[in-house]
Amino acid sequence: MSATHSKRGLSGLDLKEAAASWLPRLKAQAHRLRSRFAPSDPVLLRHADGGQSIWAGSAKRGRGATTKTPNFVAVEIPDDLLLRRSLALPKMSRIDIDKAILLEVRSNSPFAAEDLAWGCVVREEEGAHSRAEIVIASRRHISDFIQNRWPDLAHGAKQPEAWAVLGLSTPVVITGFGEQQRLRHETAEKRLDMALLLVAFALASLVAMTPTAQLRQRALEASDAFAAVVKRVAPLVRKRDELTVLNERLRSLDAVAADRVDPAGVMEYLTKILPDDTYLYSLDIQKAKITASGHTVDFAALLQKLSSDPRLKDVRSPSAVTRAPGATKEAFIVEFTMNAKSPPINPPPGPALSGPGAAQSVAAPAASSSAAVAMPGAAAQATPVAAVASMPAAKPASSPFTVGGSNR
Repeated sequence: MSATHSKRGLSGLDLKEAAASWLPRLKAQAHRLRSRFAPSDPVLLRHADGGQSIWAGSAKRGRGATTKTPNFVAVEIPDDLLLRRSLALPKMSRIDIDKAILLEVRSNSPFAAEDLAWGCVVREEEGAHSRAEIVIASRRHISDFIQNRWPDLAHGAKQPEAWAVLGLSTPVVITGFGEQQRLRHETAEKRLDMALLLVAFALASLVAMTPTAQLRQRALEASDAFAAVVKRVAPLVRKRDELTVLNERLRSLDAVAADRVDPAGVMEYLTKILPDDTYLYSLDIQKAKITASGHTVDFAALLQKLSSDPRLKDVRSPSAVTRAPGATKEAFIVEFTMNAKSPPINPPPGPALSGPGAAQSVAAPAASSSAAVAMPGAAAQATPVAAVASMPAAKPASSPFTVGGSNR
């Protein structure tokens, strides 16, 4: 703990020492910048020995060092009319320094309060201390000196300033004479410089904002143009939306129609593919799903035949096949889906016919192309065409659909 505190203390001392060493330099640099951008008004100082010099602030300038003509005049007060005092001050605020200097002046002044004239210069020293150079004089003595030494200045339009120069590094201005005019002029010039600086900053800001303002104006114009175009094409957009809605409805109808099959086509197709020994008494069509109920001789063969048909899919029997006592046919229920988009196919050929009916059905077309038919096991004899034509026609295939009857 003690080592930590010692380290912190050392770091705090280092920071304080760095701040104490850099702060005067920063203040001096700021004062130089202020003097460069807002220089003080030059003052023509008339010395007691008859010489003259030009001062700007606390610096002495040569004749050609300044471009401004001195508008203010100051006179040097001789040292025998002044009381001097040097006061060391600790680090404190500017208000406290002014109060301490005023207390020091009043405590050590031998003059009456209405006759007191004084001035001071405060400069910073090492160790964060300040030193005030104080000059005290009699106002009546200074006025008599100026009137006797420079009567033209005493009766001029502008009252001259009173400075103490001898033995001091910086001239001390004794308050209560013509320094107020110069201070007011410097304050007005500083305000003008500040106003010009603000105007320059505003102009620079406007220059920087001009591209952004132009882009914003273009964006607003583009937005207005887009709004006008939208308003102009609004009827066309509504018609396009209506057309889109109609297209969607047509697609829905097409999808619904694609899932449905034609009942008449289903009946026709089943009539072609079902054998003659099968008939249906019930046909339920739900979109593409078809449920058929009926009777047949061999349901297993019928189910196999329907499953092999390329147009029928998912063929199955949802219930068991039953046969009533004494019946020759089986009762069945079969479900399947029918592809309505597939082209119709030719039904498989029917079973071969045998017996007397088969001979008649074969002989009938043969007789139409030939005048006589050779019969096996008998002599050939001619058969008239009229006799062939008078023969009864072959019985057409019956439909598997019945209503209230038997197909046997």
